[in-house]
Amino acid sequence: MGTFIVRRFLQMIPILILISLLTFLLMRLAGPDPAEYMIMLNPRIKPADILAEKIRLGLVSPDGKPLPLISQYLNWLGNLVKGDWGWSRIWPNQTAFGAIMLFLPNSLILMGLALLLSIIVAVPIGIYSALKQYSGFDYTFTTLSFMGMSLPTFWLALMSIIIFHLIPYRVFGFPLFPAGDIVSFGKPFAWQWYDRLWHLALPVLVLAITHMAAWTRYMRSSLLEVIRADYVRTARAKGLPESKVINKHALRNALIPMVTILTLSIPGLFGGALITETVFAYPGVGRMLYQAVIGKDYAVAMADILFLALITIIFNLVADILYAVVDPRIRVS
Repeated sequence: MGTFIVRRFLQMIPILILISLLTFLLMRLAGPDPAEYMIMLNPRIKPADILAEKIRLGLVSPDGKPLPLISQYLNWLGNLVKGDWGWSRIWPNQTAFGAIMLFLPNSLILMGLALLLSIIVAVPIGIYSALKQYSGFDYTFTTLSFMGMSLPTFWLALMSIIIFHLIPYRVFGFPLFPAGDIVSFGKPFAWQWYDRLWHLALPVLVLAITHMAAWTRYMRSSLLEVIRADYVRTARAKGLPESKVINKHALRNALIPMVTILTLSIPGLFGGALITETVFAYPGVGRMLYQAVIGKDYAVAMADILFLALITIIFNLVADILYAVVDPRIRVS
């Protein structure tokens, strides 16, 4: 196991380097160099200050000559390794990494609640649907699952705003749930836990529905495959109670693939939900990345993409390790 982990960590290095190179090239080719925005923000800025910033960013040599892209990339990567992720243009007095940390807690709360709700609802429905295969319950939730998987997230978010905010507001004079933001700014109860939950209700529901639709199908398929296995038939032939056959022999093995699926879903906690956060104007990492790209804040955009890539690779490794831990039939060599 130790050799496997070390080998996987070594494999992560060239993958991260390749991702950083592609990210750098895409951002550099997308627009003017970052120092040009100093002129846009302050037309009276001195040429010496612009040159000093270009030298700091590794865009030109100390004598002012432009450097090739590969040299600019190596300078940027060197600064990155030393902990200099650059400074944000949109969020004043914030480093690129500091801007990510500013919005990360909001995304962790939103995605964590959506993930928890999805597990609580999807796993029991998937189990019961498999045990009652071809029943009315199974057909109903199979249809709903396919609908949930096929509906676009932005459409689902807009429909939830119309149904739970706009229509109640026009009919009753007040909405059931807010249409966006994080708290009721300007209200005496702003930032209270119940106010936060009230604003989280719709984005959490939208994200949970998209996860539940897929995980219900995964759970159902996994359990159906297991209950047809020979060792389950043998357990029944021995006269064991059906509840013991399902809980001890079938369910424990059917949950093993779900461990991998759930583990690979964790990077989404850190990445936020770009579409959902944007529609609901929720200040999370996903919406921050959108704002950084639109606002040409390349330092934040590149730092965010690399941060998410690192998290994804790490949890891919965690998924492999956990799969070997929970399933004794698998041995990592």
